[in-house]
Amino acid sequence: MPRPTKRCTSSSKMNNKKNDSIISACVHWYSTKLDTHPIITKSLTSGLISGGGDFVCQALTQSGKETVGSDKEEFDIQRTGRFAALGAFWVGPALHYWYNILFRALPNHVVARVVLDQSVFAPISCTTFLSILWTWEGEKLSTLGTRLQNNIPSIVVANWVLWIPAQMINFKFVRVEYQVLFSNAVALIWNAYLSYSSKRTNSQKLENDKESPGLL
Repeated sequence: MPRPTKRCTSSSKMNNKKNDSIISACVHWYSTKLDTHPIITKSLTSGLISGGGDFVCQALTQSGKETVGSDKEEFDIQRTGRFAALGAFWVGPALHYWYNILFRALPNHVVARVVLDQSVFAPISCTTFLSILWTWEGEKLSTLGTRLQNNIPSIVVANWVLWIPAQMINFKFVRVEYQVLFSNAVALIWNAYLSYSSKRTNSQKLENDKESPGLL
């Protein structure tokens, strides 16, 4: 009996070593790409995670509707694509340049960086992200301002709840070249929330349009 136990233990150690080597190889590959192609690497990562956030949101909301007599919505691949594109072409590059600016301007002032990030960049980022997203979804420019005015304040407050503590950790303990990656990890949760919030406001808008057809 002892021999099989030793073999199992030895096998598990070998598997752990293989897993560690795979993780180390991935980290090394990512670090190399950050050195050689920083913006492209961060943009692709942001795109994947932004799309992943919408995917998680849709998966959770669909599973919640799998009850008797409920209507199950089809998975919206175009919406996931829009989130992925925004992550790749807006979020990734914007965070790359913004974090570098913050670090160079305030290298030893973590709290000041968080204050600037959340008071200046966060409202601009949320407004820009949702403006582009809703425009792609068919929102008219004549009504976009009103929709932003009605929804941005609550979204920015929700942003502060998640991102102020997250950015304190990010700016204090994470090396500057990995700060976008850390933000992307947190953004998986945030993008799921944005996806849910965007879908909810779309539903509310459709209901309002049905109730007031003469305003179209």
